[in-house]
Amino acid sequence: VGSEMCIRDSAGKPLALYDRAPAWLYAALAVHAMPSPLFQFDVRLGWMEPPQLRVEAAPLEPPALQFHVERSGDLWRLRVTPRHPYLEREEVDGLAAPAIPEDGCLVLDGKLPLWLWTALARAYAGVRALAVFEPRTSEAVVIASRDPAHPIGTRWPVEPVGSPPA
Repeated sequence: VGSEMCIRDSAGKPLALYDRAPAWLYAALAVHAMPSPLFQFDVRLGWMEPPQLRVEAAPLEPPALQFHVERSGDLWRLRVTPRHPYLEREEVDGLAAPAIPEDGCLVLDGKLPLWLWTALARAYAGVRALAVFEPRTSEAVVIASRDPAHPIGTRWPVEPVGSPPA
């Protein structure tokens, strides 16, 4: 159910997040820890490093994941869906994910294991503002930003997938 994440502060002191936490918090800590290695605990896999993802302009559709990209102005939404219910880390390690312009704002969305959230956050950490969709509030929480107009912690209202138009 839950996972633990171990990161180090700027003085090298180990920090850990214990028990359950929302995906946006795991993603935020994964980006914050960069470029240091990241290890997190998964109840099925034990201590593990998140997979490495490559960002490419025109990636082939990977067999393990489906990517759906939407754009509205400079706001991008990347929905990631596993192709089968049980996803192995090795299935996604080294896979290519679709490129998003670095001057864009990106919302990551999907029902994913926490280790995949941390991998996606690290892969897209270079965009202008990076947010993770929080389905319980229908908001995206900004977890990394180079834009003073979108500081970390900002919440953007986002329509859940499949919502009827207003």
